[in-house]
Amino acid sequence: FGGVVQQAEDELSAANMAIGAALTGTRAMVATSGPGLALMQEAIGQSGMAEIPLVLVDCQRAGPSTGMPTKPEQSDITLMAHGGQGDFPRVVLAPGTPAECFHLTVAACNLAERYQLPVFVALDQGLSQNLATIDLIEPGQVAVDRGKRLNAAALAQMDVYQRYAFSEDGVSAFAAPGTPGGMSLVTGNEHDPFGLVSTDPDNRRRMVQKRQQKIETMRPDLPQAVTHGNATAEVGFIGVGMTYGVILEAMDILAADGVATQYHQLRTLWPMLEETAAFTRRCQHVFVVEYNATGQLARLIVAQGGEQAHICSILAYDGVPLRAASLAGEIKDRLRSREDKVA
Repeated sequence: FGGVVQQAEDELSAANMAIGAALTGTRAMVATSGPGLALMQEAIGQSGMAEIPLVLVDCQRAGPSTGMPTKPEQSDITLMAHGGQGDFPRVVLAPGTPAECFHLTVAACNLAERYQLPVFVALDQGLSQNLATIDLIEPGQVAVDRGKRLNAAALAQMDVYQRYAFSEDGVSAFAAPGTPGGMSLVTGNEHDPFGLVSTDPDNRRRMVQKRQQKIETMRPDLPQAVTHGNATAEVGFIGVGMTYGVILEAMDILAADGVATQYHQLRTLWPMLEETAAFTRRCQHVFVVEYNATGQLARLIVAQGGEQAHICSILAYDGVPLRAASLAGEIKDRLRSREDKVA
């Protein structure tokens, strides 16, 4: 695809260099792990305020701080969904396989440019350093969506160009700096439609609402979950990243023991789609499997309308990947415990 890789001196530089590249109309992406993502928060806020497309890959590892840098974890979910100062829209995608890492990163790039915001690709150490045989990827099958872009001819037809013009879908047309007729200002301050700094209360309300409108506009374009297993089973799994393989193996073990299950493999963590809350209502027992100590994914699901009474967290945070036999055994124990309580 003719890309350029630049090794920056630190995470702050990497994020700001990517923002500068994106501002010129170039697709830009940065990759890091949890500590680096924490350092990038100010730059991510700049991306949100100035509506500059940015893709960030977070290969989560055991934290906090340096933690266990060679061990897997999924403890940055809350940081990706809610991190940063102030309110601004963002997207968090979660591949489950090496092939999905490619395809969802393509989707992330398209979403970032279409809606002019930061998009996270949530990986973990287990998935990001994995080897697998996948079907051949044909570059010609990759569809590129650059969003609302204006060239000199389009600008010449306009009476006036407003970089942050109010729009029904929340997205304003973008002209790269240097395009004749496309002069604008870019700032981390709140601004008016021309990019001029503004503290006017009415303008502030409208600009915040404009940016937030993107969340509702984009919902039909977000990658939907994949459901595996028995669609009528009352026992369900939810998990992302490296939980994918172990959940599928545990489902086979449970099926051999007469326990029917289904697996809701989330691919969009934020904004969370209604399909996930619906899954938690449809299944009587929902086991959210994740690699952190506080049930970050389960808490996110409950906050977005998930049926808390049906949800049970299975957590691992010792740096050791779950084993399918152990997971299946714990599911059977939890199911027996619930039946005992009901009785």
